Amino acid sequence: MNTSSPIGMLLAFIGAALLPLSAAAFNVPGPLVETDWVEANLKDVVVLDVRKKAASDTKRIAGATLVPWKKVRAKRSENGVELIKMLPTKEAFEDLMQSLGVNNDSAIIVTSESKDASTTFLGTRLYWQLKYFGHDNVALLNGGNAKWFKEKRATSTTSSARAFGDFTAAEERSSMLATTADVEKAVNDDSVLLIDTRSQDQYL
Repeated sequence: MNTSSPIGMLLAFIGAALLPLSAAAFNVPGPLVETDWVEANLKDVVVLDVRKKAASDTKRIAGATLVPWKKVRAKRSENGVELIKMLPTKEAFEDLMQSLGVNNDSAIIVTSESKDASTTFLGTRLYWQLKYFGHDNVALLNGGNAKWFKEKRATSTTSSARAFGDFTAAEERSSMLATTADVEKAVNDDSVLLIDTRSQDQYL
């Protein structure tokens, strides 16, 4: 293309102006988003709704995709001991996210029933795992489904049709995970504050 001609210069200018728009991905504004923000941006985000039990026709935020809780965590063997409720392998987590239609450039909103601490935890766990596997473009819905439904915002009984995603987990952020050895060391370190988030009944 001859960029010295008026038409060539115009085409080059238009191409340069459009390039950032096509390359820019949609990003969440922070780690916690409000219902009105999500409602205004539903077409630009992937809403993942984590449930312990849910039928395919379960009421959800319009277009949200249900995430089976049993697939968020996994059984793993550590030092010859079989453990439950652990982090899945990188490959298993990739497979789950891809099956939900999540891409590397997806802006993800994680929600859950949020009726109490035990159901809110489902969402925060998935949020943490996405961060652990390198996906930072993710936010939690403040108030979760409980707030969304109470405000009578748009709901559906089906998930949006999504193609298989291309999500690829990044290198695991081991600094975000405390091992048994880390905790044992921390118990004897006065500079470390250990916080137990279990309810009193569960703790006792």
